[in-house]
Amino acid sequence: MAKQNFLSGGYYGKLGVTVGQRWKNIRTIRSYVIPANPRTKKQQANRGVFGGAVQMSQLANQMNYNATCFEHSDFSRWNYRMKTARALQDAGLLDLALIPLYPISFTPPFMITSFVGTDIVRNVSITFAVEGQLPQSDRVLSVMFHIFDSLGQDLGYRLYMGRYEIANPGFITVDIDNTDEITEDCKVILVSRDDVDSFTDMVASPMIDVEMETMDIRAFVTEVLSVQKALTGITIVFNEPYKLPQSTTFTGSVHAVSAGQFVDVSGEGLTLNNSGGYFSVTIPCSYTVAQEILAFPAGSYISIDEIAALGATFQYTNEDVTENFSDTDLTRVISPNFTYNASEATNNRIFFTLAVSESESVSGGGCVCSGRFDDKSFISTSLFLSSYGARVAQLSPSGFAGGAPMRAGDYIRVPAFSVSINGVTYSLQAQTDVNVINNISVSRYLATLGTEGYFVEKDSDGTLYNFRIGFSDVVYDTADIMTPPATNDACIYFGASGSQQLSDVMEITADTPEDSYFELYFGVDNEPVSQPSWLTGASGNNWNVNYKNISYEIPIADIPGRVSEWEEV
Repeated sequence: MAKQNFLSGGYYGKLGVTVGQRWKNIRTIRSYVIPANPRTKKQQANRGVFGGAVQMSQLANQMNYNATCFEHSDFSRWNYRMKTARALQDAGLLDLALIPLYPISFTPPFMITSFVGTDIVRNVSITFAVEGQLPQSDRVLSVMFHIFDSLGQDLGYRLYMGRYEIANPGFITVDIDNTDEITEDCKVILVSRDDVDSFTDMVASPMIDVEMETMDIRAFVTEVLSVQKALTGITIVFNEPYKLPQSTTFTGSVHAVSAGQFVDVSGEGLTLNNSGGYFSVTIPCSYTVAQEILAFPAGSYISIDEIAALGATFQYTNEDVTENFSDTDLTRVISPNFTYNASEATNNRIFFTLAVSESESVSGGGCVCSGRFDDKSFISTSLFLSSYGARVAQLSPSGFAGGAPMRAGDYIRVPAFSVSINGVTYSLQAQTDVNVINNISVSRYLATLGTEGYFVEKDSDGTLYNFRIGFSDVVYDTADIMTPPATNDACIYFGASGSQQLSDVMEITADTPEDSYFELYFGVDNEPVSQPSWLTGASGNNWNVNYKNISYEIPIADIPGRVSEWEEV
């Protein structure tokens, strides 16, 4: 359209078949010439690419306009999308894959890889089961479908709103006004539209073929890939690829070795988990030391009463299956817990918890114990791994006919050793001077030591008054008092009729303490004894003498019965 200048004359622009213009400040009029448009193949191709990039970028803007991944110091967001769209075309991508939802160099943190319709509310919504890297919060999504009919006819694009809710993980519900259009002939691409920061928030997908639900029903694959062990439980990984389920269950047990013994550990109604892309189950345990952690030598197995994984498109179940399983993780380091076991403290052994169960002797150990008066020298002895229960070992110090008392400051020394039990090797590092306290209160050290001699004293007319028993090689403190037992607990009867009783007066003489020699002195009840016959103990009891809260026992069986066998002093 021409513009007339009434003051100066002339006009500007097209007027009929002429064009008014100014050339070098001179008004001119020329004829109109149609611009050249050769429409070459190269020109048309370039226009097509540009037009396609514009169209796809416009679609992308509708889907995630505020995507922060398109912020760039050298481009506007629009130009960056256009650049990405051109790059997608140059890469040979087609259809929905040409929509520039994020730059080529960008990787969304959450990526959907499958899209399976599971629940349809006609002309309202379709719920799709999805797999892949799923978000951990509620999200709003743009979902673009490319619609085709069953004959492959292109019916165009449809953009809908979708919702991912953490309360229903693994599913996206899409509001769709014509659900009949969504079939397995369609393709889909989606992206989150509520990102705050695309680098941490974006949920996206490649172009995916839409699937509609077909239920996969078969036996759960119970083959065991691996078993992961810990004090708190064992995790069994099955050769069944993981799919996001709606419900799972496991009931069964394992038969394996703990602390040297085959045991059965079971679980009921447990939940299956995802371990590296495979279904797994963790059976809880309540172990406290390393040697109790389960090991799987030959002969181990996993018994499955019931296992099931149920999803929107699959049902995998199995029951009453036994899977033999063994591996090479067959060494355990013993974490010793040296605890006195009072119920087994007999037969000249010091018992303590060590979590092994095999009868085997290991040299190089020893102890410092009480029950030898004031002798606290180290006793070298062997460690005897006992079969008394699952977690008991014992130390047998020499010089005792009974249990060795352990008090504050006493200790045991355990050598390093390894022992193989039921196909599992258990190793203990050397344990030096480990304090152990027990409640053994009786020592038979004197009985083991043996006596220096048995003596009687007579008055001038030959009647008997006193009895003395001597011991040598005993370290003791003469300032300490030895307390005799009560008469009715351990007394000695003298005479054929057993009517004459030794008094409860018991004394110690130490004429030569430098030689570590002492005597137990017993007096008669202030009455001379008639011709003696036998020396016996009341009700089979032993003689006892107390020293520093330990009772030292002298079995009557070790004392000569006839007084005539005793020496006179």
